[in-house]
Parts: sequence; C-alpha cells; structure tokens
Amino acid sequence: MNNKPTILFISHDANRAGAQLFLLNIMRYFKADGFGIKLLLVNSWGPLTAEFNEEFEVFYYSKKKEDTKGRFSSLLKKESKWVDVISLLADQHSIDIVYANTIASACVLDEVREKINKPIISHIHELSYSLSLYSTKEDFEKLDANSRRIIACSKAVGENLHNKYSIDEDKIEVVHSFVNNWAVTEISENSDSAEIRKNFEIPEDKFIVAACGNADWRKGLDIFILIANQVLRNDPGVHFVWVGAKNEGDLYNHIIFDIERMGIGEQVTLIPPTDKSIEIINASDIFLVSSREDPFPLVMLEASLCAKPIVGFENTGGAAEFIEDDCGLLAPYLDIDRIADQILAIKNSPEDQLKMGQNARAKVQNSYNFEVSVNKIKTILVDNL
Repeated sequence: MNNKPTILFISHDANRAGAQLFLLNIMRYFKADGFGIKLLLVNSWGPLTAEFNEEFEVFYYSKKKEDTKGRFSSLLKKESKWVDVISLLADQHSIDIVYANTIASACVLDEVREKINKPIISHIHELSYSLSLYSTKEDFEKLDANSRRIIACSKAVGENLHNKYSIDEDKIEVVHSFVNNWAVTEISENSDSAEIRKNFEIPEDKFIVAACGNADWRKGLDIFILIANQVLRNDPGVHFVWVGAKNEGDLYNHIIFDIERMGIGEQVTLIPPTDKSIEIINASDIFLVSSREDPFPLVMLEASLCAKPIVGFENTGGAAEFIEDDCGLLAPYLDIDRIADQILAIKNSPEDQLKMGQNARAKVQNSYNFEVSVNKIKTILVDNL
C-alpha cells in the first residue's frame, strides 16, 4: 500500500519542449519513489500526450463536452454538461499537494485552490519575453496569491520575478533545471557520430557548430544565421546545424531567403524536430546558444554532458550563469562579430575545446545534476504538505 503523498502535477500542454520534458522526468522520478501521481493538462495537445497517458493517470482541463481523457464522446448530446475536471479530482481522488509547471498553468490556480484546497508549489521557467507572451497581469496575481512557494529555474528567473513582478524574495527558491544525466550520457557514449553525420547529411570533414530549439524569435534562429555568415566569411571549414527548425511558416521562409541571399546554403543544415537531437549534438564540435532570452536551456546541459564547449551571449538568462569562465565563451548581447571570433578561437585551439567540454560535463555531473535538483524539489514539496 502506498503511504506517500499524492501530487497533482499541472502542465499547460504536452508539447515536446524543455519545461514539459523536465516535468515528465520529475514525474517519473516521483512515481518510481512511490508517490501517487495525477496529471492535469490545461490544453490537451502535443506529442508528449501519448507518453503521459501511457505512464500516468491524466486529466484534461477543458470546458468542452469531452471525457476526462480528452477524447470527444459520440454519445454526448447537445444538452450534456461540461465536465468539471477539477471538481472531479477533488471529489474522487485524494490529492495532498499541487505542483504547477510554468506560468501558463497559473490561469487555473484560483479554481484549483478553491476546489482542491491543498498547498500549491509553482515552478517558473520563463523570463520577461515569454512571461509577457504567455501570461497576463491576472495570471501573476493568481500565481502570487495561490502559490505557497515559487521555484525559479535559474537565478536570472528568480531575480526577474522579484524585481519586475514584485514577488516576495522569501517565497522564491532557485532550483536549477536539469536533464536525465544518465540517459544523455548513455546516448552520447553509444552514438555513432560518423553514422549520424551521414544520416542527417552533415559534412564529415567540417568543424560543426550546433544549436537546437524551437525555431522562433526568442531562440534566435535569425541570429544563428548571422553568426554563421560572419564565421564563414573567415573560415569555410565550418558547418552550422540547427536542430528543431520546422520547414514551414514565415520565419522559416525568411531564414531560407536570407541563407540563399548570403550564399551559405551549402554550409548550413536545418533539421526538423527529431528524437535524435542529442546524437546530433554529440556529433558536433561546439554548441551555440544564440537565444535572445533563455532562462536555463536544458539542451545546453545535454550538450555539456556530450562534452561540448558552450558559446552564448551575456544578459540572456541562464547561459551566462552556467558558462562562467570555464565551460565556453560569452559575448556581449548580440555582438555577432565577437561571438564569431570566439567560435573560431575554440576551433583553432583543440586543447581549449577539449578542456572546456570536459569542464562543462563535470559541472553538470557535479552541480547541475538530476539527483541534486530533484531532491531539492522533493524537499520543498514534503516541507509544504
């Protein structure tokens, strides 16, 4: 019989992105540790839906005529009532504490607190741009009013919550985001880099600069292309790879336009979202964080576990927090010339490349590992029961 508490996790959707993958990993941990697990999805879409449903009991918050598993029922009539999933959870399930992931989950916190009436711990993974994009003033009021504790995924996120959104410092606790160290390390150690380069049409004889993420303005795919163009002016022996660029939409079309006009089409590979992202990063030589804003990019940790030097910009969030002076190089915000020089400096110094990569891997293993961070989260949850 399970005597450990039951946690209701809340996710805004099931997209295959950093915050959702992070949630999936910690839910697996708590389930393996004997905790009861329920998952409330605010929006019932995304490629992780199947994995969530396979491993956990999932409920869908939706004011539509659908069952709690999110599938429309052909038996429902026009006079059928909307399913009140939060009341169902309160009435039919024993919940001890609530863990709400990302600011996009704040919209349901008033209702969750009123009906379930259990402590709420919120975990924020966003900085200013994303917070303005995915939340309203009312969402912040709900976040502050209903959350007993707020976990920030980096110091930058915690400082932003306090300085810009007036969240009490005493309510905020920084727990750096993490990845599944063992799984990433196993993939990197067993991946055939030559085969990966061949399969994804990445040149075998070039120095590879990789980046990964949703191809949007915040992640800086356009900045990545400008950096590539600047580097290639000085050294044609470099090849640039972006993993996660869907070949559709205005941004993608604009990027293709620029690549063609720059004449660098043969030196840049854009790869759609794939479950082989770690293998591709492992087959590269350096990892570039070209984001304008990124709270604490998980893919940066994955690249570090693959022993890749990290290059990024200052004043963008968690990259500078992690890189410091030993895991790679930092350029002033959007200084294309400087970051291009830094990439070439690493390329031209194999000893520095090796040392930075080893330092990055060791830092994740020792200070930003799964066990350290998940135990901090566990302590916060247990202490607030």
